[in-house]
Amino acid sequence: MHSLGNKMKIRIAYKEKQPVAGIVTLSFKHTHYYKYGCSDPKYKKYGGSVALLWRAMREARADGATVFDLGRSGIEHTSLTQFKDRWGTQRIPLWYYSAGDTLSLDQNGSWKVKLVKSLFSHLPDPVLKFMGTVLYKHMG
Repeated sequence: MHSLGNKMKIRIAYKEKQPVAGIVTLSFKHTHYYKYGCSDPKYKKYGGSVALLWRAMREARADGATVFDLGRSGIEHTSLTQFKDRWGTQRIPLWYYSAGDTLSLDQNGSWKVKLVKSLFSHLPDPVLKFMGTVLYKHMG
């Protein structure tokens, strides 16, 4: 968490000295992201999660954010999508594609593909991390 600095915030709501709700937010450039929330059902009537989310939105705006992203929701999670809709959100459909259990670059199992897979499995983490930052810029 130290590497995220002030880009990650954990907010906790208390009723007296009892933690009743918590949320985690991340920020990048002009967007703040709601990543996780939880609450104790016994204290739901106090609205701890809603209060934390409202405070996070106000702080994001004060920090210059132009977007507050409430994250993904499966369409089948109607109560969660209704909760987000009540905040005035804009739904954006996401499309997922699956390549199955394994992504094969060569259907015939070429020795070249096997060699590259073997090479990558033996590279040290810093090299893989560097390659990822370079390659991800050019994908999608």
